[in-house]
Amino acid sequence: MKRLLLRLCVAVLLGVPLALGAAMYLCFEDQPLVRRTTEFKPDDVERAVRLIQKHDPRRMKSGTLRTLSMRGEDLDLVVNYFANRHGKGSSRIALQPGVLTLAASVEVPASPFGRYLNVQARLRETALLPAFDQLRIGRLPLPGRLGDWALAR
Repeated sequence: MKRLLLRLCVAVLLGVPLALGAAMYLCFEDQPLVRRTTEFKPDDVERAVRLIQKHDPRRMKSGTLRTLSMRGEDLDLVVNYFANRHGKGSSRIALQPGVLTLAASVEVPASPFGRYLNVQARLRETALLPAFDQLRIGRLPLPGRLGDWALAR
């Protein structure tokens, strides 16, 4: 019994760090998934900033849900502008009836794992918050429930 317990402890002590290291390795890539060389015109920047200010979630009361109505082009502009300005990255959003598809790339500081954090996600409309049908960070597929949990927080 002691031997089994010792083996289990060793497996956990070695297995957890190895699994976390493998997950980190799979999250980062050397090439961006999305490479948009968008030149933001002053009108685009002004419109994006206005939309961000108008729909800033920090202004909402805690615990309340709010419905947001926005054209797909505007949402794509806002997210791409935000990714470009704050993460040296780019994104692409496509809206279809009841479904949002997102692809984004953000450049990260030099690391042995890779230079880019790439995210792919597909969300579907539900009665409350959107739900993840697909979530992938780099080469690491994640369960949609993990994305749902993160979105709720």
